[in-house]
Amino acid sequence: MSVYSVSSRFATALLQSASEKNISGAVSADVELISQTITASKELRNLLASPVLKESKKAEIIEEIFKSKVSADSLNFLKFVIRKNRENLLHEILKRFIELWNSKNNILSAKITSAYKLEESEKKHIAEVLEKYTGKKIQSVFNIDQKIIGGFVLKIGDTVIDGSVANQLLVLKKKLLEENLIVN
Repeated sequence: MSVYSVSSRFATALLQSASEKNISGAVSADVELISQTITASKELRNLLASPVLKESKKAEIIEEIFKSKVSADSLNFLKFVIRKNRENLLHEILKRFIELWNSKNNILSAKITSAYKLEESEKKHIAEVLEKYTGKKIQSVFNIDQKIIGGFVLKIGDTVIDGSVANQLLVLKKKLLEENLIVN
């Protein structure tokens, strides 16, 4: 079975269980926290992937890390994944859960990269424009990359809009090279 299929099954089961118990919002927040923690900790990722460490020890460590930070349902789900020997896929399962949650709640994730730090008012305006354009609630992540010189790069799902100065210069260079107006 593919990673996508397995992660979808587990994520769907968690979402369905949380919805039935009317705790899907809390579980979603827990999943975000757990996912961020796993992403930020190479040691935790290595621990989960280790074939040497016993299932019981992994469950004990996970419980120690998250017991005071997430709900009992979320913690039980993590232990369930470990019991089923799918802890190496935990990050993919959590990522898939977030995708399903966002889809169910009409939320789109948008990654906006600019050359400089945007003011809160600018971030709010961008989110409002994107919400109006897409008709969905936007969950924005803002990054800074000075290499784009100016402008922005927007990524929503599989769509990328590159309005950066660096991209404009690259397009101009290609056009000038095609017309033999400059030498490379």
